[in-house]
Amino acid sequence: MVSVSTELPLDADSVMNETWIGVDGLPEWNPNIKFARTLASPTSNFDIIHYGNNDVLIISGRDFVSARIYRNTSTGYIMASRSVRLKECPEQKGKVRAELILAGARFSPHPEKKDTTLVDVVMLADLKGLLPKLLVNQVLGKVMLMDTEENRRHFQRIRDRRDQERREEAVRDRRDVEDDMRERQTSETHMKDRKDQEVDKRDGRDVHTYARVVGDENADAREQDQQAIPRERQEEQAKE
Repeated sequence: MVSVSTELPLDADSVMNETWIGVDGLPEWNPNIKFARTLASPTSNFDIIHYGNNDVLIISGRDFVSARIYRNTSTGYIMASRSVRLKECPEQKGKVRAELILAGARFSPHPEKKDTTLVDVVMLADLKGLLPKLLVNQVLGKVMLMDTEENRRHFQRIRDRRDQERREEAVRDRRDVEDDMRERQTSETHMKDRKDQEVDKRDGRDVHTYARVVGDENADAREQDQQAIPRERQEEQAKE
């Protein structure tokens, strides 16, 4: 039996979610895993997986078919797994199928570090074949240490990617706010220009109306003057 404890640089929910649904992608980032796939998922917290390890030390790679189950607890998550026999996934010729007698993992939020998960793993396995018990424990310990290191790197990459996405989103939000402010300022400027134009037009109409009224009054006065001249002449002639 071997055990390992570590810290992963991501919150417990994300660590559990990636551990559970990320099986098929394990070979893409963990060089210790030769292949991995989910065979069945009867429920959202119970599945059966098939995976194989690459060679470790002098031991050739083994494959496992194991059932996993997890529970959400008040302190985080508990996951347990063990080997099962599945007729849909028989042993392959030339490959040694190991037995995972029992494995358990606990994922809990770090009490002091934000977005950090404490992980404790314990595993008891039979690698099969004619292997000394001491060598088996050494190989299992080596595998768990290598997986632990790869897990830390993987979750750090996820955290870095999320941080980058948050920074980019913040930049986009800031740009959106700035664009909205510019649009609002432009709209206010256009509204002010339209109001000024309306005032100018109204003032222009008032001036035109005033000029017309004044012009009409002057015309009337001239007409009255012209009418008054003949009367004055007539009066002068009458006096003569």
